[in-house]
Amino acid sequence: MAPRFVRSTLLASLVALTPACGEKEVRPSLDLLTTACAGTPPLAGVTHLRFRVTGPGIDTPRERVSTVEWVEADVPALPSGSTRVLEVRAYAGVPDQGGQLVSLGRSAPFDVAEGQAPQVRVFLRRLGEFVPVNLASSPGTCSLPTEARAAHTATTLPDGRVLITGGYEPRADGTRHVSRSTEVFDPANGTFRPGPDVGERAFHTASLLPDGRVFLAGGAESFAPVSLQPTARFVDVTTGAVSELTLKVARYQHAAAVNSVGQVLLVSGRAADGRTVDTLEGFDATTGHLVYYPAPFSFVDAALTVERG
Repeated sequence: MAPRFVRSTLLASLVALTPACGEKEVRPSLDLLTTACAGTPPLAGVTHLRFRVTGPGIDTPRERVSTVEWVEADVPALPSGSTRVLEVRAYAGVPDQGGQLVSLGRSAPFDVAEGQAPQVRVFLRRLGEFVPVNLASSPGTCSLPTEARAAHTATTLPDGRVLITGGYEPRADGTRHVSRSTEVFDPANGTFRPGPDVGERAFHTASLLPDGRVFLAGGAESFAPVSLQPTARFVDVTTGAVSELTLKVARYQHAAAVNSVGQVLLVSGRAADGRTVDTLEGFDATTGHLVYYPAPFSFVDAALTVERG
């Protein structure tokens, strides 16, 4: 009798634990914004939605498909963890049966605590249309940056925000006023807010370092006559801190690449007199030092790619 009693007790314990295990997964509370401030409405012609969640520890993406008349239960339940991203895809027709993807939206990264449903916002936007973003607080209102820019940089930060730096404003009289300002776009609410001063720079480079700072290097600080920015600046958007160092060679229209440990390589570009710069310069985030390499490289507006080994 004793062995049967033990087995029965163990079985009862496992049965009792089953609901508890299920309770570890929670369903995000989704705020899906489907109003456009301009262009084609995101849900025009849409019949089905696909909800897809990815993140560390989720080996296979969690997916659910519903009709356009979705309910909260259509959003996948998730285990606890960090840096989850919820993607919503809108189709004209049934997905995987010839349905056409027409709109798409992704959340900013979010964390899931055990037993606590996170609040998640997704802007659904039409594919193939270039239109302004809209405000979460007033979806029918377009959100615009405070400055018109060309030759600027836009860097996606680890939390999903975007740092927009420098560039120049093309004016009707043909002059090009170089900007020293930055703006931070937050996709979670559709807003632009001012960022720190980084010094006048256009045709510069921006590299995201492993610690979340952005390394801005070189660029032109004026065009009449051409004058170059001799510094690199480190921008920490979270704290607002900015620091700088002086580059060995001033350059613009150059290329930059950064690897996983924060080593940045600056290649070629132009000097103020228009000649091609034929040197390399490197920055090592682990030591904070610059390294100069005289080298036979002559490129302008090039692109660099870090090979993952």
